[in-house]
Amino acid sequence: MKHKFLWVAILLPLFSLGQTFTHADTLRGSITPERAWWDARHYDLHVAFDIENQGISGWNTITYEVLKNEQARLQIDLMALLLLDSAVQDGKRLVWQQDGIAYFIQLNSAQKQGSLRKISLYYHGKPTVANRPPWDGGVIWGKDVESRPWVSVACQGVGPSIWYPNKDHQYDEPDSAALHITCPQPLVGVANGRLRSRTDNGNGTATYSWAVVNPINNYNLIPYVGFYKHFEDFYIGEAGSLPLIFG
Repeated sequence: MKHKFLWVAILLPLFSLGQTFTHADTLRGSITPERAWWDARHYDLHVAFDIENQGISGWNTITYEVLKNEQARLQIDLMALLLLDSAVQDGKRLVWQQDGIAYFIQLNSAQKQGSLRKISLYYHGKPTVANRPPWDGGVIWGKDVESRPWVSVACQGVGPSIWYPNKDHQYDEPDSAALHITCPQPLVGVANGRLRSRTDNGNGTATYSWAVVNPINNYNLIPYVGFYKHFEDFYIGEAGSLPLIFG
């Protein structure tokens, strides 16, 4: 049995040498010049869930640090079935060139090294459905044990651009993030971090705003929409008491 494992260990690298990569693979997996010059610092993601039609819409405002000031294009990733409606910086719409799931956005203003800039990316569509989560990536349009709507996302394997526009590469994670979930009432939107506010939109929906104050992988920023009940507890940590309150 040991000899069999040894042969596998020897042959696998040989098989990988013959593997071919597509242009799309290169754009997805490489630190392209359009990715290398900026560092994602904060994601401010707003998403509305249309449960009846299995659609989503919203925007992601990315705060980034300029690492090099000679670049004029920025790469954003958004997978098929979702449409990038507009990219806005300094109140002005930007133009882009699309190459598969990669959008190369032309920046109009100077990107000075060391500065913090923002870009807002508006999008909508009917995202890929996760048929066998977590093995299949996509949005989960499910039901709880009482046949009430329950929605989430599985994207660690396939990448978070399957449900929102972002810099879809694991080498760069934002230092903090906010996720604002809009969903029909009486459903509740839950996400990473701590609840900051709940807003009644006056149209049968409510928006739940959550904040993460530490670095987080872009594929770990996950929404949960369902029927949740109030709870309250306290966690005694090294720095003192941490309230765990929702509702």
